[in-house]
Amino acid sequence: MYYLFKRYIFDQGSLLKYGFIEKDGNYQYQFDIDNGNISCILLINNQDIEIKVIDNEFNDEVIGYKNPNLHTKYLIELRNKIDEQLIIIRDNCFKKNYFIFPTANLITDYIKEKYQSEPAFLWESYPDCGVFKKKNNKWFGIIMNVDYKKIDQERNGEIEVLNVKINPADLNNLLLIDGIYLAYHMNKKYWISIVLDGRVNDQIIKDLIDKSYKLIKD
Repeated sequence: MYYLFKRYIFDQGSLLKYGFIEKDGNYQYQFDIDNGNISCILLINNQDIEIKVIDNEFNDEVIGYKNPNLHTKYLIELRNKIDEQLIIIRDNCFKKNYFIFPTANLITDYIKEKYQSEPAFLWESYPDCGVFKKKNNKWFGIIMNVDYKKIDQERNGEIEVLNVKINPADLNNLLLIDGIYLAYHMNKKYWISIVLDGRVNDQIIKDLIDKSYKLIKD
């Protein structure tokens, strides 16, 4: 996922209205920069977004554009020009989500509807960390973006977890559920982390949210 679209989901109608071409559920759009010397092809497959940059003089892809370790003046200027156009496309054709993964956004919708609580992003240095609070400002849930290895050494990659408060007497039984771990970055006696990758049933997650809400005293 290209970083500019990390928290965004496309709107099909807006893509077509903007000029994207659809084929078999995939979408493609091309724009030129540098007086037509460079063509950029934006490809959307499901929620995966790929960008191809073509040098029209040589009819070849600008491979260095995708290499984050290359910082020549030309590539920096090229990336900036392309990003300017991608931001315009994003703002016209995409809707912003609070979080990256579908389960995290489904859980957010559940909390908003039932408890009228939207995630609060409290820390500039942790922009992916959303806190759910009761009206008394006490937390009953936190969604965080973490490296999978920090909670499970056998897994790799980026993941979002939900931390909720529990009754300590329930801890051992909850840890038997695949996808539930000792709390990351919180008191491991009173909190657990639920991986939001589809491994834990949605209803189980909702029930744990409800219990956490009740455990946080008014």
